[in-house]
Parts: sequence; structure tokens; C-alpha cells
Amino acid sequence: NLPSGAYTYTLINALGLELQIISSKVFLVGDNPKSTIIQAADAASNANNRVIGLFQSTVEISNTTIRNGRCTVNVTSCGQNEFTYGGGILVRSSSELTLDNSHVQNNIARASGGGIYLSLGSHLNLLNGSSVSGNEVEEGGSFISGGGIGIRSNSDSALIDASIIYGNMVGDFANGGGIQNGGHLTIQNGSEIYVNTAGKSGGGISNNSGATLIVDASKVLGNISITGN
Repeated sequence: NLPSGAYTYTLINALGLELQIISSKVFLVGDNPKSTIIQAADAASNANNRVIGLFQSTVEISNTTIRNGRCTVNVTSCGQNEFTYGGGILVRSSSELTLDNSHVQNNIARASGGGIYLSLGSHLNLLNGSSVSGNEVEEGGSFISGGGIGIRSNSDSALIDASIIYGNMVGDFANGGGIQNGGHLTIQNGSEIYVNTAGKSGGGISNNSGATLIVDASKVLGNISITGN
């Protein structure tokens, strides 16, 4: 377990020092997401790394906030050659991430997955009042954006259960202010996707051709884009 009580753990803000979890099974249990915080820097604009990178690992994070990571062309430290993807958390290479009553907020990526990016056979569970909010993709494109969450391909999947995606954004020519789905996405049990912004289409969700999207007893509302919600 993470130490109890109110505290903020800031990573060493130097190139190549994101928190990498490789070929492991890890449980990070905080006290409360308002008081247990893991961040790359005091603000995303000052960060030299994403916060966490998962590689062939299974990780569950509970009662914790992950924030202030950054992966752009000017930040070459972000691991596994994913230099511009996953500003907050990269979930890669058959990894699985579960967020339980946890928040991913105020992270920046250049290309895709401002908050979280899934690739190469990976899966995300967002559960129990978790949120992905205030994240940004600076540029992105038609198939690789997702201000909050980027799901790369049909080998990747995400479940959003009783959780929210809000206040995320992508750049002028990009899609999926909240989520860019290139794989399999299920949104259920009172989840909400709202007030996300895309410069092109899919303010809330952009669903690629061939991708699977299921929305059950949940809401997608109040999102902003040129075309689509």
C-alpha cells in the first residue's frame, strides 16, 4: 500500500525517469484520491516525463490521483519509443490497468492519449467513480488522438464502469476530445462522457472504422466539435 495520509509524491523531474512497471503485478492503494497524489511535476507544462509506463504488466491503482505528466516532441524521455503518446499513463505490450476510485488529470501528449494510451494488446478498467479529466493532446490526427483516452487498435480494449471522462481536449485537426477508439470500448453503469472538446470531430468519442463501441445506461452529452458528439 501507499503510505496513508495526505501527501503528494513527485517523481524526479529528469529525462527518462518516469515510473516504469515492467513484467510485474502491482497494486498501488492510496488513502484518498484527494490526498494521495503521484505526479511528474508541479504542473504538466514543467514535466519531462509521463507519470507511469506499463509494459507486460498488470497494475491496479486505487484511491489515488495521477497527474501532471507530459510527452511531446520536446520530451524524449517517455519510454518504449512512445515519445508522444500517453501523457499520464502508457499501457503497452499486453498490459492491464485497473483504476478504482482514482483520477487521471492534467496531463499532456502531443499525438494521442493525453491522459491514458493503450497499445499492443492492452486493456483498461475504469471503475467505481474514477475519472479522466483536464487532459490534452496538442496535435493528434484523424486516427490517433483522444484527449482523455487513446485506444490504438482492435487488439486493445477499455471498460468504463460508473466513471466519468470530462473536460479533455484535442487540437485543431484532431478527433476524440474525450476518447479516440480504435479497438473495443464499453461504457456502462451510469458513466458519463461530457464537456470534452475536439478541433475536428467526435467531441466526446471518435470511433474508428471497424472499432466496437457499446454504451449502456450511460450518457454522452455536452461535448464540442465541428461534427459529431
